[in-house]
Amino acid sequence: MKKFFLTLSLFAMTLMAGAQEPTLKARSVYDVNQDDKVTVQDVPALVNRLAAKAEDKTVVDTESLMNLIRTLTESIQTLKDQVSTLQYNMGIAPGTVEVKHSFVDLGLPSGTLWATCNVGAENPEDAGLYFAWGENTGYVGDVSDGILFDWKSYLLMDPKINDWMGCRKYTFEDGETEGCWYVDGEYVGSRVGLDWVKNLRKLEASDDGASYMWGRDWCMPTIAQLRELEQYATAEIEQLNGVYGIKLVSKKNGQSIFLPAAGHRIDGELKNAGTIGYYWSSELSSEWSDQAMCFQFKRPEYGNGTVTEYGMRNNDRRLGFSIRAVRVR
Repeated sequence: MKKFFLTLSLFAMTLMAGAQEPTLKARSVYDVNQDDKVTVQDVPALVNRLAAKAEDKTVVDTESLMNLIRTLTESIQTLKDQVSTLQYNMGIAPGTVEVKHSFVDLGLPSGTLWATCNVGAENPEDAGLYFAWGENTGYVGDVSDGILFDWKSYLLMDPKINDWMGCRKYTFEDGETEGCWYVDGEYVGSRVGLDWVKNLRKLEASDDGASYMWGRDWCMPTIAQLRELEQYATAEIEQLNGVYGIKLVSKKNGQSIFLPAAGHRIDGELKNAGTIGYYWSSELSSEWSDQAMCFQFKRPEYGNGTVTEYGMRNNDRRLGFSIRAVRVR
């Protein structure tokens, strides 16, 4: 069993080495499929090799295989984060050479420019993609894709814990001692790779859905930017091409943006579409590490009218909300 974990550890270290050329010794040991490269493609072959040892009565039990999966998952996530960071630093949106997105200058004191559409949308009234907070991949509103948006499927989790207590990245000293960011009642911080980092409350570029999808010039709005929008714009419920949403008109220059009431995804369902809009900020709640701040609004039960439930709210990080990207002039 010790030999199994030594093999596992060295294999994970080789994966995490990224673009470095493996040595001849490493290639001969870990290049299981013999393609002269050590990549995730070697994982199935490695598992088969380990399982074959059962013939020698060296049984690889379920716990060992789960540890293999967890270690490889962390290694792969580290590589994905490195690629995302590289894309961000180069200003490249994933899968594209150059993507330009329109924005509106609302004359705000901070110089923040607001995108005219949600991330993943082509028109202002389109819902676009739904993102769990801190996940850089979004999904459309068609729930037949099987994406649940529950704690078990949330990516920034301790894989051994399937509820809010398992949030392993982005935490602060919030007194929630049942959370995995506390050990024996003491705050230990966020799990980032193999390290523990304390008071990580704002999304890094690799976990920011706007930066990841649109490139380094864009990001998810901070709490301050959303509060500024709330302060310097008037809000009215309107319909745009048959879609209910909120029209925010600048008190500074009269320019406006439209946010559709796209609802949210939760537990395999799409809820409140056409009634409520939820838009993520890039920061945690000021109260709990398992929640993040969002901008939320609700239209009256019938037709146009005064906006209700308008402003900043806490919500579970696992939920699928919209993102309206910003940049600074």
